[in-house]
Amino acid sequence: APKRSRDRYGIHRELYQRHFRELSVHERVAAAISSSGDTLVALCFDPTIEVVRAVLSNSQSGLPHARLIATHHHTAAGLDLLTHNRSYATDTAVRSALLKNTVTPRYVFDRILQSSSLQQLFGICRGREATHMGKTFAREKFRKKFETSSPEERANFIIRNEGRCLQYLIGIH
Repeated sequence: APKRSRDRYGIHRELYQRHFRELSVHERVAAAISSSGDTLVALCFDPTIEVVRAVLSNSQSGLPHARLIATHHHTAAGLDLLTHNRSYATDTAVRSALLKNTVTPRYVFDRILQSSSLQQLFGICRGREATHMGKTFAREKFRKKFETSSPEERANFIIRNEGRCLQYLIGIH
């Protein structure tokens, strides 16, 4: 079972490789606009922004497709496009995949973390779910949010986390 869950979309990746990879971008865009089911899932593996745009504009597309794109797409423009949809940008699984994606740009991190609480930002700083760049940006957001919080909010946060957050706050006045 672990191998199956790890490569849950292997059959869709194979479908993309077998049927779509060699087609022109125009043909893949046309397929993404009109397809559904397994074909639409397979097109989530396309590396071009034009096909990603077509997949996301398809009425059959939803959070599962956005999650796949967040995980497997490797251009900043494609990931940016994904986060223009508020329901995708605020989805926990999409956010988690973007934090793990090594090509997620700073402005996408900014968009997905802008409404995060101190506790959520602290969790990202401490956790294993983000890339080094993601953790660095979350740490910056955490420090700024902490600085702009009221003294009472700061004290409550430090107490609630038993002081574990202090290492991320060195140098703040």
